[in-house]
Amino acid sequence: MASTEPEEAAWTLTLAAGSALHAGDMEATLLATRRITGLDCAPASLRAAEGLLGA
Repeated sequence: MASTEPEEAAWTLTLAAGSALHAGDMEATLLATRRITGLDCAPASLRAAEGLLGA
């Protein structure tokens, strides 16, 4: 589990983006992943968001 607020936010947004992607809602997927890239979080969290953008 993430230990900092930006990491927790990134994790929550990653779950939201994944759910939106699974539901076929690309607008919500893009919104959540863009919000992750604006956070001050670990490089791994940013790569995960970029991976969702590529999906």
